[in-house]
Amino acid sequence: MKYFIIEDEALAAEKLEDMVRTLRPEWGLLGVLASAEQAYQELKRRAAEADLLFVDIHLSDGYAFDFLEPLQLETPLIFTTAYDRYALKAFRHYSLDYLLKPVGKDQLEKALQKRENQTLKPTGSGVHQLREGMAGHAYLERLLVQQGQRLRALPVEKLARLQASGKMCLAVDFEGREYYLDHSLQYYADRLSPKAFFRINRQILVHIDSIAELIPYSKSRYKLMLKPPLQEDAVVSVERSARFKQWLEGR
Repeated sequence: MKYFIIEDEALAAEKLEDMVRTLRPEWGLLGVLASAEQAYQELKRRAAEADLLFVDIHLSDGYAFDFLEPLQLETPLIFTTAYDRYALKAFRHYSLDYLLKPVGKDQLEKALQKRENQTLKPTGSGVHQLREGMAGHAYLERLLVQQGQRLRALPVEKLARLQASGKMCLAVDFEGREYYLDHSLQYYADRLSPKAFFRINRQILVHIDSIAELIPYSKSRYKLMLKPPLQEDAVVSVERSARFKQWLEGR
């Protein structure tokens, strides 16, 4: 397992490195990044090498979210911070844990176990390992969504569909309420249960209970009537049609 430490306080970085080395001597440190700018530049080049990031939120030249949001990383994060007020925002990223300073060995051990429990293969980049290991890891149960100035947790069983919207996506619940999410459609396709959700084409991921009617379409494709209704046609792509039929049959 390879990791970066993003921390602007030298003593805090050294203490965290010592604890990780003690708890997981086989893990490899890729580097200590001491500012938001350094973290942005280094992760832009080397994020795929990392299986885990330890991230302090309040850095000398800005906040961790300043570089995390434009990078759209899929590498798991463990936040380490002296402030508890960023917890909800932190979990909008792929955050395994949120550790308050001073970080103790017991809480760090539990966070490290969460990473190990993703049943990853021993080789390959962190992102690809994470995706391959999702079959042995619990899928998302809630999405953190924004309503006005407030955030709330939306249970995934209330989610009717997700639609691609640039680098973000639009979530629609069964009541027809819409929420913009920070990550791509592929990000959620990898993290929502394949028993409940299916990506019918490049633009739309649907919950099985949102399918009101199935209409045969051209070239062995299917057109879906969804609830709540979708203005444009929701058509299962040719390459996904066979798998879609198997999914509906529970195979």
